[in-house]
Amino acid sequence: MGTWNRERWLEHGITVAASQAGIPGAYLYTDTGGTTRVLPHLGFAPFVRASYDPRDPANALVPQTPFMRRFTITMGAVLLFCALGGVAMPTSSRWTP
Repeated sequence: MGTWNRERWLEHGITVAASQAGIPGAYLYTDTGGTTRVLPHLGFAPFVRASYDPRDPANALVPQTPFMRRFTITMGAVLLFCALGGVAMPTSSRWTP
């Protein structure tokens, strides 16, 4: 899912509370048509917020907090920098036993 869809859902979509189902990693929410749907999400809270597009209520997401979103972006940049640094290192300067 693209960033555009995520932002559109958070601004113009429907946000409901999803309660924890009997199985770990699953939450239940009810859409506007009255259908109970399953939302896979790895969390331990008894309730999470679920946002979905009213035209496609089966496709829902759990919005990240601003802190977690910044943390995820920062960690991705750090991992990318470390990976590129390891690839760019000349072979002659690598330590060999």
